[in-house]
Amino acid sequence: MDQNGFFAEGARQSSKKPHQDSTSVEPYSFTPSPTLFSAEDVCKSLQAIALEGPSLIFSIQHLKTSAMKKSCTLCSITYDALLFWPEGAYLFSDLCIVSLHRSGLEVKLGEKRFEICALEKISRIPKTIPRVCLMSDHTKSEESLQTANEWMIDCITNHGSLCGQTTRSIEVTYRVLDVGLGTSEMDTQITLKDIPPGVSCMYTCLSHCWGERPHFQTTRANLDNHRKSIPWKSLPKTFQEAIDFTRRLQFRYLWIDSLCIIQGDADDWNEQSTIMGTIYRNAAVTLAASASLGSREGLFRPTKTRKLCFGLESVCNQPNYKGIFVREKLKLLHTQLDHPLTTRGWVLQERLLSPRVLHFGKHEMMWECMTHSTCSCTELPRDTFWLQPKQKYQKFILDQASHSQTAKAWRDMVTDYSRMRFSYESDIFPAISGAVKVMEKTIQSRYLAGLWESTLTQDMLWTTNEPVSFCRPYVWRAPTWSWASVSNREAKSVLDAIKYRFQGTIDKMSEKARDHDHGSPLVLRTKLLSVDVSLAGPDSTGALKGSHIILQGQLIFGTTTEESESEICDINIPGRFRNLYPSHFYADYDLLADGEHQVSLKTRIACLKFLYLNAASWNQHYLFLLVLRQVDDAWERIGLLVYQQRQDLPQPAVDDWFKDAEVINDAIVKII
Repeated sequence: MDQNGFFAEGARQSSKKPHQDSTSVEPYSFTPSPTLFSAEDVCKSLQAIALEGPSLIFSIQHLKTSAMKKSCTLCSITYDALLFWPEGAYLFSDLCIVSLHRSGLEVKLGEKRFEICALEKISRIPKTIPRVCLMSDHTKSEESLQTANEWMIDCITNHGSLCGQTTRSIEVTYRVLDVGLGTSEMDTQITLKDIPPGVSCMYTCLSHCWGERPHFQTTRANLDNHRKSIPWKSLPKTFQEAIDFTRRLQFRYLWIDSLCIIQGDADDWNEQSTIMGTIYRNAAVTLAASASLGSREGLFRPTKTRKLCFGLESVCNQPNYKGIFVREKLKLLHTQLDHPLTTRGWVLQERLLSPRVLHFGKHEMMWECMTHSTCSCTELPRDTFWLQPKQKYQKFILDQASHSQTAKAWRDMVTDYSRMRFSYESDIFPAISGAVKVMEKTIQSRYLAGLWESTLTQDMLWTTNEPVSFCRPYVWRAPTWSWASVSNREAKSVLDAIKYRFQGTIDKMSEKARDHDHGSPLVLRTKLLSVDVSLAGPDSTGALKGSHIILQGQLIFGTTTEESESEICDINIPGRFRNLYPSHFYADYDLLADGEHQVSLKTRIACLKFLYLNAASWNQHYLFLLVLRQVDDAWERIGLLVYQQRQDLPQPAVDDWFKDAEVINDAIVKII
């Protein structure tokens, strides 16, 4: 801090981090139509301002009048902060707009924005002013370490059984790195250590991108040497910095996949990969190199600090303002694109199963546990910029959830997972097997190639939001009735994902039916004869070597055609009654793309009448059909055809919609 009380935010004044008891972090929003208050209402409205609620708009003169009365500390603080903000911003505006966010009480003057916050819980400071910590200038700093420690202590102390303890035993042998408790790389030897079954061990995990270039690994050839000593200089930067931070957190053991699983050894991989979910679930904390594309980029980053931050006590010479700071408004985006680790397939279950994850991001650290999420700037959103919150997959939450809520949690996980990228497309099931095992205990149903037997009908109503961004994998990995049968390797955006477009309507209609003691609005138009799933290994949730489903129902034939004014494939069925029945064909992937899975125009296809939804409350009927193409003596799913009928219009019954089409009743269809 200089003699005028100004300092860059990197010069941290206090490291105390308040306990934030809210588990819901809403995205930053600015209300477009604030309310203008009179001088008499300024004080009352400012004290009642709601977190993430409507903005308030004041005349600066009215704010001054209220502050001069000296009866409201909050009005005085706001006006003094406005007066002393550099560049005389208040001189260029007659109005100020005030809104409350977790990062501070924000004041906007024209294009200028600043926020008022407090560093400590001091009773004389109005509760309206948020308590925060100032971001340090680097995620490697002692201040960052202290913030991480405070997040962790808060979690262990206040979150009870929801986040679990930091020491638990595993019932099988696994390996960890013994990094010692030294303060530098030369203080303690690093060795690979076997932890026998049933032994409690407190350890951290590293979640990281491997990168394109090969990096240091444990193999059969160097296993014995690694048990004796691992040279510090041979470790890539991310591993070194993970070891450094593990030691500074006062943990002795660290688990890193490429060093603790013997690479190139199929037997060790089969054994260790089946317990990988357990390893992450039992870790005290997982350190995530979220901003790094590879193991050579490291954990730590300089932070994006504010150019200006000052203590209000110093500039106003007001002892009562001690602990109150005014700082430039800093808006950080928390996108997946800025955190490439979160786009990798294996990382989803690492993140969901770990009780605590400390992300080392592009500009700051972020914290996620089973109860709470936050970040250094305190405005971590829960919208499309980030992933589904970890909290909804906590075992206690799942155990309390209804069957439909649990099914929704799974489908939300699939949506997130389908955005992920894989170095090996065949990893689609192994990379999520740990999360499946957790869900399996709650759902208590047979797991079928990414779907659940108890909700199979609705699980099969998946679609891709942008078919042109999806394709078949290079090597078979899942039956075509599973969402895992398509790959997003051609996707241009992390928003390209598997969607369950109609599940919200189905859930609402089902809830209404239960409330009025009506029967289910869903009518299955097909009969399930059998499902076969052939595993590639011993893990019941792992890779497959084959699978099919056999259904019996009404088969309606048609051809593929080109949608008007586009290059998207559509379906033409004689007698489709286009004008009477609005419909849409959702292709599973880019059907017209060159290759062995291309479905050219005018190809003969079949539609299996699958499911009927009676949404009577909305005067709607929906009919879902699986669109199939024949391959030898079996069929492949290539999309979903959905019809919609308004109940209040004079139209034939749903079973008569295809009278003029070529139809086979009670057809037995094998979908591979």
